[in-house]
Amino acid sequence: MKDQRLRVFRGAIDALVESLDALVRVSRWTEADPPPDPLRVAVSKLVDRLGAANRLSSGTFLGSPADANKVTAMCAAMKRLDGAYVAYR
Repeated sequence: MKDQRLRVFRGAIDALVESLDALVRVSRWTEADPPPDPLRVAVSKLVDRLGAANRLSSGTFLGSPADANKVTAMCAAMKRLDGAYVAYR
């Protein structure tokens, strides 16, 4: 991953997965104590992270064919995650 833009896409996916995972964990929380702060913070960032993922996946990426294929796959993953969130809600 020489192109730094790929790290931005990867970071967006990782952040989105973190927030979605936190949302599921918090929704299933059965402990007497409230969920830990890192989980609550990740959930609070979900809408922003979904927005960032949608903006990235709707843009056009110009780069080497190998990098473009990676970005296409990451954009498809972001769209699937967004769809999964909508179905979950």
